Amino acid sequence: MLYSILYSLISISLVAWILYFVIVMSNFKKTPHLLKNAPKNPLKNQPLVSVIIPSRNEGHRISECLKTLKEQTYNKLEILIVDDSSDNTIEVIKSIAGDDKRFKIIKQEKLQKGWVGKPFALQQGSKIAKGDWLLFIDADTYYDPLIIERSVEHAEKNKLDMLS
Repeated sequence: MLYSILYSLISISLVAWILYFVIVMSNFKKTPHLLKNAPKNPLKNQPLVSVIIPSRNEGHRISECLKTLKEQTYNKLEILIVDDSSDNTIEVIKSIAGDDKRFKIIKQEKLQKGWVGKPFALQQGSKIAKGDWLLFIDADTYYDPLIIERSVEHAEKNKLDMLS
């Protein structure tokens, strides 16, 4: 009797996991793969994209992020780095950004009551941003050179309000 109950529970669990796997794979196949397929009609009027990066003591890992942003094929970018570091983050940013006018360092204001650091930095960057699109990223990430271009094209052509 105990074995038949245990066997039934294991069988139900196995069926549930198989069903879950089928649903996940179905959703994955429906997901657009932005880097695989070049758009047939690239955007003529590119909207400005504001990239907002909160950084706090990211000197040891922000360089790859900034280098890949500098190499983006999408040209209408402003890159806002909201910083409240006490390490060498500012020096690393300046050494990579150089005289690239797309990069702007914003000194984070004093943390207001009720806020925590990262959301507060993102909110500060979004208040200053001029872009039609806001792209929130972390300082320890890096990107394919086409990702912003393809993402904006996809979002604009599909009349999306948000893309994650």
